[in-house]
Amino acid sequence: MLLEPLAQEAIGLACVDGVCIARVKMLDEGHRFAEIKVSDATMLLSGASGSAALLWVQPAGERDPDPTVAWVVAKIGLPAGAGSIAGAMITSKAGTAPPYRYAAAQATMDADGIWTRVEGGQAYNDVFNIEEQGSGGQWVNPLNVKDPVVILILPGAASPVCMRAHYRGSY
Repeated sequence: MLLEPLAQEAIGLACVDGVCIARVKMLDEGHRFAEIKVSDATMLLSGASGSAALLWVQPAGERDPDPTVAWVVAKIGLPAGAGSIAGAMITSKAGTAPPYRYAAAQATMDADGIWTRVEGGQAYNDVFNIEEQGSGGQWVNPLNVKDPVVILILPGAASPVCMRAHYRGSY
């Protein structure tokens, strides 16, 4: 990513791996990744995945003049095949006994802690709940439709996996 405007065939500062400040066209406020915008070296495009992780995004109300273009702190150069994570909400559950097969849709949480689906967001099919797998957790903690989860896309895995955080102890 260029860090300064450059004339054609000029040499200048760029970031190929590391943390830097960038401009991103936010296609969805729930996006936490970005990718190169073809034919435009002035900004990146937000997405559900990409080679840049958005560590901080300028709040929409503080952007000027275009509220869809944000200043961000981005980690550029995510390794190929590193996998990805995303917030999601369970949309369906199949099977008569664990381990169930789930479907989920990309979701985001607002300032009040309410989870909602991201309009036009990523869909995840054939998802396995990590807590239902293996001898230590097999058959434990099945999910319900509308449960918020973290989706993990693991390199080389045939299906995405998910997990949710919840309190299991007592006060």
